[in-house]
Amino acid sequence: MSCKIDIAPLRPEQEKAWDQYVANHPDATPFHSLAYRDVLKTAYNIPNIYLAAVRDEKLVGILPLFVFAAIPLGLQLVTLPYCGAHGSLCADDPEVASALLSAARETAVHHGVRHLELKEIAPDLLDTPVVQRFADYRLHFAGNADVVWKQQMDGKARNQVRKAQKSGLAWSIGGAEHLDIFYRIYCETMHDLGSPFHSRRFFEELMFHFAATTHIGLVHKDEIPVAAMWIVTDRERATDPWAGSRRAYWNQCPNNLLYWGGITWAIENGLKTFDFGRSIRNSGHAHFKLQWGAEELPLYYYYLLNRADHPPELSPDKKSLQLAAGLWRKLPGSLVRRIGPHLIKRLPS
Repeated sequence: MSCKIDIAPLRPEQEKAWDQYVANHPDATPFHSLAYRDVLKTAYNIPNIYLAAVRDEKLVGILPLFVFAAIPLGLQLVTLPYCGAHGSLCADDPEVASALLSAARETAVHHGVRHLELKEIAPDLLDTPVVQRFADYRLHFAGNADVVWKQQMDGKARNQVRKAQKSGLAWSIGGAEHLDIFYRIYCETMHDLGSPFHSRRFFEELMFHFAATTHIGLVHKDEIPVAAMWIVTDRERATDPWAGSRRAYWNQCPNNLLYWGGITWAIENGLKTFDFGRSIRNSGHAHFKLQWGAEELPLYYYYLLNRADHPPELSPDKKSLQLAAGLWRKLPGSLVRRIGPHLIKRLPS
């Protein structure tokens, strides 16, 4: 007979056990840790509900949730926003997972949200509406950099890396000393894409809490930084949640050298996988990632509907979103830098 599973919001005396669970669970990421909770609390003051499952006085499952008053959807619960992390529910066994999901549903009802969004990698996890718009893209190294170059990348990717090198672009990597450069390029890129961007405080907090596992890759043209990548390492994987490059240099393929630099650096440091992060399936970004030999891992966004009748419809193909992106691109850089961080904390992703 199985023992009772108790589900409740995380208590202060359980915090050490939570982070230990994250460190040991094979599906957990650095963003499951309480440090990421603290990042979002300090940067954006986003309310959180961290559900902890206990059986026989032992932590056996976790589910971090965040409360958003989102534009234009209203109040909602989401798991691990902004970072692209998925598999947000971590549990010892299916019984614990089921108990956590039941508690999550009760939490959604209690808070009166329109829906709860769960980002997962498991198919058939819930008998609820599911959206399969996104996939994650991971390159598992088949050997050293020479093997990846010759056997996993396609010819187009190799040619674009060569073009970047012949154009005089150069790769380097560092840490907090490159935060200013990264943030300038990131903001410029997001403005070009028509999207709001994170506050500098968000990245400062990430660098503070994850300093030992955070790196910033750069591509320079002579002394001018033209592309930048945020790299997080975890176990045997390097993940790239945020990257950007300056439009004026796109014809010299800085993005290709940026990613090749990140891949070779990961291999040299004994890592086994480079995670390009999520993209909309069949999009230009997805095809860019596939050309490196990356595996497409479908993502499942489950929706526990409460006050909503259907999942949110936020396809980038919607005319309203295209119009908003076009208007955003036309705004002055000084203005978007001021208002972008205020918008993004109302736009969970």
